[in-house]
Amino acid sequence: MCATRILAHTRDGYVARCTECNCLQMAFGTSVITFEKDELDCFRSDVLYCIRHCKRGMEDHFKSVRVSTPSAGIHVALTPSELRRLNNLLEEAYVLLMAEELIQGL
Repeated sequence: MCATRILAHTRDGYVARCTECNCLQMAFGTSVITFEKDELDCFRSDVLYCIRHCKRGMEDHFKSVRVSTPSAGIHVALTPSELRRLNNLLEEAYVLLMAEELIQGL
């Protein structure tokens, strides 16, 4: 990342955008992933899919949820509560990204 601007942050991580190349960086737990905008959109959609289809009663102390990343064969392993917290982080960043796009389009 070049010069970053934090879009969203929690105790678990952050989402930042490079002000020079517009790449996005997500840090969550011990993982850091750099995305293009469309890749982050896909990752966010995969997180939402996992939340909607996550089996009720899954034990929360097991990393039983896997979310694909843009890199083939690389996944993020999460507990159900980590999945929800990651979703909250991504949603907060997404709202800011959409607001920026609207402002830039004016």
